[in-house]
Amino acid sequence: MAGINLIENKNTQIAKNLWIAGGYYVDFDLFNQFRIIGPNNHLYCGLVDIPRHRIKIKQVKAENAHLEIRGEFLSNNINFYYPVMEDIRTLRELIGVCKGGEKPFLQLRYKFLGRSFPRIIKRIIKKTPEKETQLLFKRTYQEGKYFYQTSFIFPSFVKVEKINLPLKGYRLTAKNKKNIPFLIKSKTNEIHRKKLGKFFEDQNINWKVFGKRKKEVKYFLWRTEKEIKHLVSWGKTSGDRYGTIFPRDWMESADLGEKDLTPEIISYIYEASLKNVNKKGEGWHEEVVGEYKYEHQISGQDIYDRKMIDIEPHYFLKLENLPFTFLNKKANKEKLKRIALYILNKARKDKFIIFKKIPRIIPYFIHLHPGEKEQKYYFVGNWRDSGWGFKKIGKIIAPFDVNCVFYPVALRKIEKYWREIGLNKNQIKDIDKLIKKWNKKKEFYQFKNKDGTKAFAICAYKKEENTKKFELMKVNHLDESYLFFYNKGNQDEIRSFCRRLLSPEYFYTSSGPMLIAKNNQYGYTTEEYHGLVIWTKQVAFTVLGLKKHFEVSIVNKWDKEVQKLIKKTILKICEDMIRTFSCLNAVPEVHIDKGGEPEFFSLWNMSEVQLWSAVGARAIFKTYHEILTNQIYKEI
Repeated sequence: MAGINLIENKNTQIAKNLWIAGGYYVDFDLFNQFRIIGPNNHLYCGLVDIPRHRIKIKQVKAENAHLEIRGEFLSNNINFYYPVMEDIRTLRELIGVCKGGEKPFLQLRYKFLGRSFPRIIKRIIKKTPEKETQLLFKRTYQEGKYFYQTSFIFPSFVKVEKINLPLKGYRLTAKNKKNIPFLIKSKTNEIHRKKLGKFFEDQNINWKVFGKRKKEVKYFLWRTEKEIKHLVSWGKTSGDRYGTIFPRDWMESADLGEKDLTPEIISYIYEASLKNVNKKGEGWHEEVVGEYKYEHQISGQDIYDRKMIDIEPHYFLKLENLPFTFLNKKANKEKLKRIALYILNKARKDKFIIFKKIPRIIPYFIHLHPGEKEQKYYFVGNWRDSGWGFKKIGKIIAPFDVNCVFYPVALRKIEKYWREIGLNKNQIKDIDKLIKKWNKKKEFYQFKNKDGTKAFAICAYKKEENTKKFELMKVNHLDESYLFFYNKGNQDEIRSFCRRLLSPEYFYTSSGPMLIAKNNQYGYTTEEYHGLVIWTKQVAFTVLGLKKHFEVSIVNKWDKEVQKLIKKTILKICEDMIRTFSCLNAVPEVHIDKGGEPEFFSLWNMSEVQLWSAVGARAIFKTYHEILTNQIYKEI
């Protein structure tokens, strides 16, 4: 398998076409385009129309915000066009318009002309004291206060000539040479790095458990350690697409890593996720950073996205995992108090927690199509944040996870920790009544499939706002795993879940369980971000939720048949996922199964390095190890 030999050499290269060094993510993307993505979610360099086989990277190293790359172009003459430089969020939008081609950076240059160029270029050609030639590409923002830049430095024997066609750039020529060596230097003066201590708990692993997959598991544990340290230290959610903190993603990552990450790291993740809670107690989905943030500020837009409805309860779901020092911090305590009051208010006055109304002052362009009327409610509001996640089934949507898991569990945690977060008795006087009210939601969402197996609807909805009753969108979905991870299920629910996880008619594929069951009536496909696809993080919630109930089944003496079924399901899912990671040589955000083999999801909408995937994969490996080494489990 490509990459396994890297385990021993402490290199910055973590896969065949991927390096992580300091705050930088360097790769040849899935279109084989060379990229440097650095601090503040910026593309520092995207080479235009230089094919992969013409570039050799020899060394990548970095110290904080300074990156150096040594390599060579495998030709003695090459057209070197101005590289693409842009904030990643804008770049994603521009490339999305260019969908369909094999060379997005080249398409972008033709389609958008002057977009995504270096904005300020100083001394574009400069001779160094060693008679080398330096090409400096630079973008500035916030009235020139901040910059990010990339320099290409070529030896004196390389002739550098300006060209204007077919695109503006340079003709590089190295007469009587085979290749053109280069040194790349990237840097920025806006640095937001958190220096942290020990990331992972010590654990003894019996590698024999993994059999012929031992090398792969060793490699991925090494690799995910590198990924997690990079992402958390530099405030990122993914390597290339989401270079900022998404509180939901971060908190779920901390929850999945509860026996892997140290208390210091879990505490930091939660504290960072509390950072922008407002006075009303509302959480936040995303904070824009860097150049994109500045563009929002000069146009008077809010730099915080607060449209999600699942963020607030997340702060409480695993409050018990946080160290004592976390609640001793005044700021953390005050924010949790505000959030608790927000949740209590919603729990009292609302029958269901539904997707929010769109503020009239903000045009909602992102999910509107030509001819559509302006919507009153958002189409998204929980982690399934794509426009067709719920097939736009109704004007009002109340998702399963928020109503049946997050609010009931959050209310119980508020009841348990009300003193620690600074509430008084009067503020929780009706807490028992509220817990009872929200515990009943699960019953409303439950339905039976045609084969008699129990399941829970993916959402309740109203087709029109003035409709009296909520209907159920009866789709089998992997968000049931939240119920078993954060809450409790009974023997029948677990039996049903396991049977469906192992059934090709429902969730099963040899590449991992799908997010939506195959036998749905709504036309979900493998082309949809939240359709018939496989998310590593949701698989991890499934595995950990089943393991939790495997322990429950032993303590409560459930039927032996159910105990064996739970164990069989856990092992099968883990084995399939280990094989999948090996085949893909990555722990991706999302992938699909095609004819029994794993493939990356759409090249346009997928990250190869994602925080909750990396943490989730480690949880899968370690759960598999525990099931096969724990003597009590082995006897079942």
